[in-house]
Amino acid sequence: MRLINADELKHGFNTHFVSEKYGYENIDVREVIERIDAMPTLGGTPISAHWIPECPNKRTGKAYRHTCSRCGRTVYDERQVSIDEKGYYFCPHCGAKMNEVEE
Repeated sequence: MRLINADELKHGFNTHFVSEKYGYENIDVREVIERIDAMPTLGGTPISAHWIPECPNKRTGKAYRHTCSRCGRTVYDERQVSIDEKGYYFCPHCGAKMNEVEE
């Protein structure tokens, strides 16, 4: 995973693909992928966070919901699982890398 400026990417598409009357039109998926690949990677240290289990099972510690310590948004599962079983190494909402140790 690499960090890019999504606002800059969207602006580039708006100037080329948006018609005031019809919205997005004539979008070539290959061009979208090429533009994403061409975006410069943003520097800086990756943002770190950890998952907080919501209402975990007292016996197993597994939960249906886990909340990101950075953005506060939640990921859900239909069954109680540990976050390691889910395979979320990054928050799908804010992109934080889940490498912090829980306090």
